[in-house]
Formats: sequence, structure tokens, C-alpha cells
Amino acid sequence: MPPVTKTFRRAVLLATTLTTVVMQTAEAKPSGSNSEPTNTGLFSGTVVVKPELHGKHPRLFVSETGLQSAINRCRTDEPWRKHYFRPDGIELKTIPRPIKLSDRDLPCAVLAKLALSYALHDDPAYAERFQEWLPLLRDAAPAKIRGIGGDAADLFCGQMLTSLAISYDLLKSRVPPDAEKILYTSLVTQARQTYADLIALRRYPYEQNHFTIPVCGLLLASLALLDEEPEASAWAVWASNALRRCLEVLSPDGWFFESMDYWGYTMQFPVPAAYALWHTTGENLLEAPTLKNSPLYLAHNYLPVRNFVFDFADWGPRVHPDGRTAQNGYDHPWHTNPTKIPIFIPALLNRVSPDPLLDAFLEGRRSTDTRLDGIISSLLQLPVTHTNKQPSASPNPPASPASPALPTPYHYFNDMEVIHWRENWHDTRATAIAYKSGPPGGHAMTSLLRQYPDWKPSLGHAHPDAGSFILFSKGVFLANDTGYAVKETAWHNSILVNGTGQMKGGTAWQTFKNIPYKKLNRIRMENVWLGRRIIAGTADFAAAYDDSLGLTEMRRDLVMVGGRYLVISDAMGASSPNEYEWRLHSDQAAVEDGPERFVMTNGTGRLAIRNLHPVASKNVAPTIVETELYELATRSRPQQRGHHLALKSPRTARATFLVAMNIQSSDENAQKFHAQEIFPGKTELTDEAGSCTVWTGNSAELRGSFAYVLRDAQGTVISAGLHGSELNASGISITQKDKPGAVALDLDSGSGAWSIENMTTHANRPIFEIDGQRQTIVMFKP
Repeated sequence: MPPVTKTFRRAVLLATTLTTVVMQTAEAKPSGSNSEPTNTGLFSGTVVVKPELHGKHPRLFVSETGLQSAINRCRTDEPWRKHYFRPDGIELKTIPRPIKLSDRDLPCAVLAKLALSYALHDDPAYAERFQEWLPLLRDAAPAKIRGIGGDAADLFCGQMLTSLAISYDLLKSRVPPDAEKILYTSLVTQARQTYADLIALRRYPYEQNHFTIPVCGLLLASLALLDEEPEASAWAVWASNALRRCLEVLSPDGWFFESMDYWGYTMQFPVPAAYALWHTTGENLLEAPTLKNSPLYLAHNYLPVRNFVFDFADWGPRVHPDGRTAQNGYDHPWHTNPTKIPIFIPALLNRVSPDPLLDAFLEGRRSTDTRLDGIISSLLQLPVTHTNKQPSASPNPPASPASPALPTPYHYFNDMEVIHWRENWHDTRATAIAYKSGPPGGHAMTSLLRQYPDWKPSLGHAHPDAGSFILFSKGVFLANDTGYAVKETAWHNSILVNGTGQMKGGTAWQTFKNIPYKKLNRIRMENVWLGRRIIAGTADFAAAYDDSLGLTEMRRDLVMVGGRYLVISDAMGASSPNEYEWRLHSDQAAVEDGPERFVMTNGTGRLAIRNLHPVASKNVAPTIVETELYELATRSRPQQRGHHLALKSPRTARATFLVAMNIQSSDENAQKFHAQEIFPGKTELTDEAGSCTVWTGNSAELRGSFAYVLRDAQGTVISAGLHGSELNASGISITQKDKPGAVALDLDSGSGAWSIENMTTHANRPIFEIDGQRQTIVMFKP
């Protein structure tokens, strides 16, 4: 064991002074409210083992009864055993060697899996291979964390502690005394070092996976050691409080700012750590809002085509620091890499708090045998292939009499300011869109920064993408993002000003560094309207740009009706003339199809585009992103990721863009799509299927934010809606002066009457007239 450092002595003294720890066979108590405004709150509270687990192992995820059940399953269920314990698994294939910091996945993938196999499986090969690793563990010095990020020692420490905690918890009293001593000493030594390193930092990026992961490892270690190692009590209090803050600072609406890829990578640590805390003590951090709302995040961010997602932020394979290699899939054609998360994460959340959206998400998905997915899934005997109790459910099922009712297929994540909409849950060809305009860490972050002045956010994986959107339909991307690369607004479906994007573009992970969050918090979404046929919202994102540009206005109205007709209206203003550039990214290049017309065809889907306002120039070009992240000053690794359409305004103090789009199958006739601006704020779109009139902003006919009228191919009005108080147009009017709000009306072709959506938000039914005839409004839609 290395000598005790001065830093460690100070850490122990501070922890002893500030922490009251009770270790006794009593009921579990929560570890404090964490209301203290500084990191002294991290040392306050108590952590108490459940009476029935006091002095016993295993305890983290299962008790002895649960372990014996898993052992019996392994002996009697051959298909289950063959899935989780393969003779050619990485845990047996990996030859024992000294473990380096760069081997950060090895502890869980190999050591913890070997320990699990030793405990559950009767094949002596696992015990023999595990024993071969023990001298290397005995001789290894504890890894040290000198800062968060950098050499990734933080991630290594988190995974090593997780591995050692699981191994010790499962094998205590099941291995020879000398082996148990090595596990115990290695676990205590690494936990002591990591605790001293973390508390010495004094300021923490609570939202960053590089901090969360070592915190979770320390928590698991302390829970495994609580009634054996005196110091473990202080570690448990600090780590449980720190984990609570890590979860608290993530957006309470559940939308994860780092990307779906990073959600899967990060949450494989806090979810099992919180589960172990709950199982061992009864304290339930799984009730944190960001986790409670994760079913909504998963359901809406996964696309109608299985294993593909809205690829916001740092999604996809990235380069390695060596300047030559990259993660698997980096060289694949863009948007061909699936997104697969460790399935035990949603399965574990669903076990604690069942949710129909998680049932639907898990349906048909398979656990793997590797890393924590294989360890937790086999230990808790999660299914190899998840099957809903209701056999009618599918990966994206509709609500049916045989299955629990699912929420509507649209949702507003109001802290992160992201609107999601799709036509339905079950059709792989359904249109789905996500529209984003909020501060990079969410609005709640503003008050939490005041509450926790020791919080030093990095937000390194967030992108400068306010006002952007992603569109998916007919099984393909029609407007998309560009993945893990240097952060640039130019690589998103948003707007540039004088060729400049939002915040500090051109960096790998420093986009929002030293930007006052009060400024970022002014980025927002307004006038949100969601319904069966409608998605609309106003992005207000002038605050996303540098103050030197002198912007006074940057607003985008986006309206999509019926998953087919899309209108985007932008208004920009500044104290001096600027050039504004509108960008739309796609997998395939758009082709000019007439004056101010473009068509982008991507496999089975097509986007017909009509530019309706004068521009100084328009251009279609390959999108070349910079993927070098580590040595930007001396290296470059450009890569093409699709194409983009760029529209540029004249240099002027005020400018507007108006673009209408038609979402089609590739076998439809793009020439049948037409669009025109009738007058400012009113746009007419027509195609083979019918027509749609869209109103945006207060205008000659609209008092409110939005309105629409949808007609079929014969010209019959089949749906109409209003977000405001009155629409008074030629041949049609909707009035709800008593209580302005959002209302949508759909025609029942059989009865000729109209049903109303979201009527619960209205005190009275609106007055709806077509050609001067008042329409009958009947039963409310649920």
C-alpha cells in the first residue's frame, strides 16, 4: 500500500469533521437534503445498511438468495448459460497483463465478468483465469485522478472500482483467503486514493460523465465495504451525495444533452450504482427526475426504424488520440451505424418503476454477454430477449386493447426545449421530427449553478445547434445532423451570421466554456403546439450568438402539418448589416429542380424544397466536417458527412427566410409540389395528396401564433387548427376569444361533424365556420 499523503490526511480530517455516519442495524435513512450551497454538503448525512444485509455478502445487486437463484439458473437453463457465458468470451480470451490507464474497459469486461463467472458457473476455466489476474492486482499501484478529463484516469478509476466492488461482493467467502485479501486490499487502496483525489479537486463538473463514473465506482466500493472498512462510511456519504447532485443537474425532463450514444455509455454507471444504493440501504436515487423521465427520452429519440436515433450532439464514432485510428464504424457511409445501448439500463429502470414506454422499447431487444450489460443482466436474470407481457406489443407499438395505453407520439421536453413529434408509434415509414432551441444544459441549470457554486460545468459534448431540427420519414433521414466532430453551427440545420456560428465554434469540447449561463438561458422555445396532425414552435435563439454581432432578433417559426407539409420562417435583425446563411443538411445532395426549387431524394424518401424569399445566393455542396479532436493546431482529419443546401441573404440589418417543404416517398412526383407566400405570414402548399395553408405570427388574418387548414385532393377541409384567439380567413374562421389557446379540429367523414383535440385546455368550444356555415363539434378526443 502506498504511503499516506498530506492530501489524504487533510481529506480524512475534513471528512471526519463534517460527516456523521451511523453504521448499525437500523432502518436506512436518506443521506441528507443536499441543500447546502457549497461542497460541504457532500460530507453531510448518513448511510445505513439494511438490517438484513448487515455483515453479509452479496449485497450490491442481489442477496444470497438471489445469487443462489442465479447459480441454479446457470446450471439448469442451457440456452441462458450459453448466451451469457461463452467459451470464446473476452473474459477468457484476454491474457492477463498489467492493466494500464488506456485499458479502462478491461476491468468490467474481463475482471468483473470473470468474478461473476467464478460465482455462477462450474467451469474451472473461469476460476483458473481469475486466479491468474490476482498477482497483477496485488502488485498494481492505485490509479490517481489529477483532474477531470485529460488522460481519462477518472474513467479508469470508476471502472476499476466498479469491477473490484462487484468482484469482492460476489466472491467474499467463496474464494481462498489469500485471493479474498488481494481483492479487499486492492478495493480499499483504490477507493481511498480516488476519494482523496476527488475531494481535493474542490470544484466539480457534476454533469460530465468523466466525473459521474468515478463517483459511481466509489459508491459501489463503499457499499461493498461498509461494515468492514472504517473509512468506507465517509466514502459512502460523499459518493451518494455526489451522485445525487450528478443526477440532479441533468435536465429533469430526461433529455440528455450529450447524445443518445453518451446516454448509453454514461448511464451504465449511475443506474446500477443507484440500484445498488437502493438495494443495500433503501435510499432511492432512481426517483431522480432525469431517470424517471428517461422512458420519454428513449421513446422519442429512437426513430421509427429500429436502432436509429435523432443524432444530436456527440453521436457516432470518433477518432482516437493517436491521429490515425478511430472507433468502429468511423469509415462507414454516413447514417449506416446503428445505435445500441446496454439493454440492462432500461430493463433495470423498468424493474424498479414499470413503464409502458420501456416495455415497448425493450420488446425484442437482446442483452449482450459483455461488460456491465452481461454482468447485471445475468446476475439479476434479466431476459436474454425481452418480451412484453402483452404479446401484441411491438418495438414501436400502437396502443391497443391488449396493451397498456401509450402516451401520445409527441412530447415537449420543456427544460431542454426540444419538441418531438411523430405520426404514430408503429409504422417504420412514419414521419418523425425533433426541433431544438434551448440552453445547452437546460433551464434548471441556472438555479442549480447558484445552489452549487462548486459546480464547474464543462458541457463539452453539447453542440451550438439552437434553432436546428432533424427530420426522418419513409425510413430515411431527410434533414440530419453531422455527428461527433469539432463543434460548428455550420454543420447543423440552423443559421450562420457573417459565416460565424453560435458561441465558440471550431473547438472539440470548449464551445460553451466561460460563457455566462445567464446569457445561454435566454435561448428558448415559445408557442409550442403539439397534436395528432400538428407540430409548431417558435425558436428564440439570438442569445446563442456572440454579442459582437449585435443581434436584436433571431427567431424561427417551424410548422409541420400531417407529417407532410413543412414551413420554416426565419426573421433576423441586428444593429448593423450582416449576411445570414440558412443551412439544410441531408445524406444525399439536393438537385435544383427549377427556379428556387430543389429536390433531395434519399432512398425511399424525398424532400421537395421551395425557397419563397429572395436570397443573394444559393448553393449545394458536400458537408466536410473536421473530425480531429485532440491536436487541432497541428492535425486535420476531414470527413464528408452528407451534403447541405445553403441560402445566403444580402448584407442587411434585417433579413428573412421562408422555405416550404413537402415530405414525399421517392416514387411520388416532386413536380406536383407547389408553394407560394400569399402575403407575409400566410403560405399555401399543394401536392398530389391535397393542400395545406399555414399561418405564422400575427397577420392580417391571424390573431395568434399559428394556424393551419388541411384539405384533401378534392379540396375538402379535413382538419384545421388555431394557436391563438382568432383565424378569420376567406371561407374559414376559428374563434376562441374567451380563452385563447391551441385547438385542432378533425372531420369525421361519416357524420360530417368535427371532433376536437385537447379540449381539456379550453373552457368553451371554439366557433368554427366554413363558407359562413357554423360547424358541429362533437365528442372530445381523449
